Amino acid sequence: MRRITLRILLGGLVGVAFVISRLTYPKRPTWMIGEPHEVWASLPIGDPGALWGWLAELNKSIRGETRRVSWGALKAQGAKASLRENLRNDRRYLMSAGSGGLTNQFMSMVNAIYLARESNRIPILLHFVGYAMQIGGPAHKLPVSDVFDLSRVSMVLDGMPIVEIHELRQHDLEQDHLKVVSFDGEFEQMDKLGRPLVPGDLIVAEPPETEALACWSWSLNHGRTAFLSGFDDVQWLPLPKNVYADNYTTESGSDFLKLARFARDANGVPQESFQALDQLNLPRPSLLPDPELFCIDDLFWYSEQPQRWDFHTEWRVGSGAWAIVGKYLRFQPALVGLADRYLRHAFGLQTRQALPPFFAVHIRRGAEHYAHAAWEALREIEAVLGIHLEHIIFTTDEPDPDWRAPLLSYGWHFVDHDAMETGDKFGHWLPTLLDNVILSRATGFLGTHGSTMSIIAMRRVIDWNGGIGRWISWGHSIPEGWKWAWHRNHQ
Repeated sequence: MRRITLRILLGGLVGVAFVISRLTYPKRPTWMIGEPHEVWASLPIGDPGALWGWLAELNKSIRGETRRVSWGALKAQGAKASLRENLRNDRRYLMSAGSGGLTNQFMSMVNAIYLARESNRIPILLHFVGYAMQIGGPAHKLPVSDVFDLSRVSMVLDGMPIVEIHELRQHDLEQDHLKVVSFDGEFEQMDKLGRPLVPGDLIVAEPPETEALACWSWSLNHGRTAFLSGFDDVQWLPLPKNVYADNYTTESGSDFLKLARFARDANGVPQESFQALDQLNLPRPSLLPDPELFCIDDLFWYSEQPQRWDFHTEWRVGSGAWAIVGKYLRFQPALVGLADRYLRHAFGLQTRQALPPFFAVHIRRGAEHYAHAAWEALREIEAVLGIHLEHIIFTTDEPDPDWRAPLLSYGWHFVDHDAMETGDKFGHWLPTLLDNVILSRATGFLGTHGSTMSIIAMRRVIDWNGGIGRWISWGHSIPEGWKWAWHRNHQ
């Protein structure tokens, strides 16, 4: 029987509860074969945390055991009471918050990893945070590694360690499977009683203490509220103007390379940051930023060439942070497996049947305009790639079934999480995540020009699948008399 490191009594009780939960899930659903829910028939139901623990174990069985991505970045394993307690004295770190929906948080996280690389620091990744008003259910947090395989991007970046916040300090809404870690033997480590750990011993996370941080703020320069998810006691200093493009201090002037130089050499606070606080009628902080832990509130708006093009264009063309980091952040295989289950169900395929190439559409408003634009893209794919895509599937946040009806009458498939009860059964992060994975599996894609979800989905289709992606432009015109016609063996 494995020994459990009793860091403190409370932590030990948490660990015992975790082990018991591991022995009791997955719970098996009671759905009957032939019902719509059959697609989810082997998944644990009820507590969303059970699903993510189950998926984490499934990922390990698919990939095999791999070395921890944070190897070389920590003093020891197991979350401590304080964020800094587990940071090494001979390393420098970078931590940033995300904001907005899942895709915006993903883009901020990609920028954080890239910024860490360019400033010779180790990235500390915060959770993806789903707020009730965004995901349509209770607030929920997911660690990045539950969604993305971090080992691939670490390898591409010459083995750069990547740390997740739950390895340093626990936060509210933490998943149960993250509260206990298995010792992997990177270094000599003792338990609470002074006994040496051996690989496989379990280490229980310590309860977190209140912790004060001083961080740099992009948001304060633009009239917004600065925040860092999971930390309540944060003091902020506005970034100096010299990190923006020359004479261009708006949101779109957020210069990534200038910020990287500032983060690399950060030591002290420019006087203009204090002056900016005075102008904003904000108190000066009693705590100054730590040069060893560069902390910043939001990296969403940053780009390499802000004076060349607008922010979104750098992502649309696949340059900058996407080219260096983003395209190597692949979804975890177990999550891909769930998306493929849904696709087989939608296309009427058997469980083990291979998925055919398909066309995916991310829709806002204007069903007929999307139908015509999709028809044009399908003809292009047939001409360029020599592939006739029979199956078309679309995602949308439009709740009106009458609005979707024309597309369904064309034989399109809708990703209908309400009908599948995806969010109710497994937590309200899963519908959004599955939409993203489903779109990424396509050979052809049509998206909305101003949507970050469409931008990232198109890059994945192009860079991962060798597919073709197109935007529906504003004012897209439909020729008079055009009617939808696309079917098997269409010429």
